[in-house]
Amino acid sequence: MGDTGSMLIGLISAILVIEFIEIHAEIQGSPYAFRAVPAVAVGILILPLFDTLRVFVVRIFKGKSPLHPDRSHIHHLLLDAGLSHMQATTVLLIVNLAFIFFVVSFQDLGNLKLLIIILMMASLLTFIPAYITRYKKRASVHQEGS
Repeated sequence: MGDTGSMLIGLISAILVIEFIEIHAEIQGSPYAFRAVPAVAVGILILPLFDTLRVFVVRIFKGKSPLHPDRSHIHHLLLDAGLSHMQATTVLLIVNLAFIFFVVSFQDLGNLKLLIIILMMASLLTFIPAYITRYKKRASVHQEGS
């Protein structure tokens, strides 16, 4: 897709989330209004938001610029874990739908609790492909050394 396409999609997503939050401020009391609107908005966009934040933090801890390109994004971790592009995309789609279902179902918890839970879930789910990738790399290094 490239950087420009990614930034355009990010801009459109940010505008739509702001509009989503603003509309809900106007329809308070409606049976269609969400109760934890900011948490639901973050839950809808958890994959790109969390992945960007995680990658920036990892790069900074490694002493690199947060804008330095590398293969530490979640889709790269899934590819390195052995999934094809289609499988990685399907996994990310299913995970994103699960997050959306979760935040809509548990919006009664309130914004803070829901945000903490989805951030913890995102951290845990990111750890799994990172662990598998590290394990595969260690195994391949061990086999090459034998």
